[in-house]
Amino acid sequence: MSDGRPHRLSAAYPALALLFAAACGQRDSDNGAPPLWDPSAWTPAQIQQLESGRRLYAQKCAACHLASGQGQVALGAPALRGSAVATGPVALHIGIVLNGRGNGAMPAFAGALDTRSIADIINYERNAWGNSDPELVTAQQIEDMRRR
Repeated sequence: MSDGRPHRLSAAYPALALLFAAACGQRDSDNGAPPLWDPSAWTPAQIQQLESGRRLYAQKCAACHLASGQGQVALGAPALRGSAVATGPVALHIGIVLNGRGNGAMPAFAGALDTRSIADIINYERNAWGNSDPELVTAQQIEDMRRR
């Protein structure tokens, strides 16, 4: 029964919604749904990289960019689905993930994630939600950008 006063947890609802969004990745073959990637278009090793990127994206990126890739512009997190970053020059995409953007709105991950994890996240972003880049980013490309 309510006494008309807001519940103490009502202030936590937006944070809980973000946490829920971060925990909810795209459906995948682990839960019986069809795979996200056409197995005939990718090698097993490439699919493993994309799946790793999907898991890392859910942990590190989805709270702001959402599991759907649609972003939250009000938070400074633009959509990645169909974006110029996720479908454009790979060097720009790598640079943003490594160095961040927008006075802290997008954190820099160069010091927070290893090279392989960054490559996997970028590969996922470039191949999820209808984005399609058949040339997967390599760990060497990430290392080269780190040295610049």
